[in-house]
Amino acid sequence: MQEFITENIGTIIAGGVVIALLAWAVVYLLRKKKRGGCAGCDCNGACEGCKRD
Repeated sequence: MQEFITENIGTIIAGGVVIALLAWAVVYLLRKKKRGGCAGCDCNGACEGCKRD
């Protein structure tokens, strides 16, 4: 097991970073949506006028 980890440490770290960034993005969008903002565009709460709905 230790040999596997030492041989693949770069991949493990890169994968961890990607997973962390993905989780951060999901949490950010959920918090923004909960506060009343649009989750997919920069329409500042005026989603009815957003072309991305």
